[in-house]
Amino acid sequence: MAPHRIFIPHIHEDDAYVAELRDMLNRHGREADVSAIDSTSPNNANDPDYIMSRYIRPKVEWCEAIVVLISPDTQGSDWVDKEIELAKELGREIIGVFLPGSEGCPLPDGLGDYAHAVTTYDEQQILGALDGAISTISDGAGNTRPSTVVRHNC
Repeated sequence: MAPHRIFIPHIHEDDAYVAELRDMLNRHGREADVSAIDSTSPNNANDPDYIMSRYIRPKVEWCEAIVVLISPDTQGSDWVDKEIELAKELGREIIGVFLPGSEGCPLPDGLGDYAHAVTTYDEQQILGALDGAISTISDGAGNTRPSTVVRHNC
């Protein structure tokens, strides 16, 4: 069964794409959410454990899949890495999406190992990955390899 509740890990520099992606997913019957911490509503908390337990973990527990936005600065983001690890720990579907102009950027840690699919920023590609029709890891430049992650449709 295709996931309907989607969490979107991203870095703040990519906030502009989040609303667009959320609108697209909503048009197709999906419910998309973020950690509620972005450049328009920053969080002044400094304790990483508090941020994880109060903002991020509840969203990843709520969702059925995460769609990780990939851009030049995503690789190396501790928060994105933690969100991917948590999604894997909780058995969530993990999809990566290269933002326009980011093709060929290195994948965030864990995404290459745990992703069910990595696609370009294309509506049909994203929906196909969420629906399980696409299960390849793309570099965003047309090269793909099969994902080694097994999907469980329960």
